[in-house]
Amino acid sequence: MKIRLKELFFGGIGGTFIGLFISMIISYFYSPNYLPLHPRSPIGLFFLSQHIHVSLIMLYCLLIWFTMGTVFRWSGSFFQRDWSLLRSILSHYGVMILTFALLSNLAGFFPAAKIPNLTLAAIGEFTLIYLIIAAAIYYHTYQKIKKINSSLTSKS
Repeated sequence: MKIRLKELFFGGIGGTFIGLFISMIISYFYSPNYLPLHPRSPIGLFFLSQHIHVSLIMLYCLLIWFTMGTVFRWSGSFFQRDWSLLRSILSHYGVMILTFALLSNLAGFFPAAKIPNLTLAAIGEFTLIYLIIAAAIYYHTYQKIKKINSSLTSKS
């Protein structure tokens, strides 16, 4: 299955909007003015210590969020390949968790003092939610296969 550039672009746009939404929530609680990243994250501390203009910080964050959305959309194509469901799920999970862990830290989602704890907590929550979704996908696929097999046996 070939994934089109248009799909990747719209995945990136979706990632940008989700990142923007998360940044607004983080900024609301941790900064009197809007900052697209956590002001006490390592990248936030670096940008603020170098007196980098907020518009350049925003451009940096937009690129990170766009990349995250693009990779997440691309990894969805694993389910459209001629792979087993287990291989698709494990490959998708691996790409998603690595991308999430790396880019969420680069996007400044977590304060510097709590990066290990918050990253591990986010990975744990991510894994739990992913397992629930994977079980639902597995069950749905199992039901479709069962329905196809019963229709094939009834026609024979």
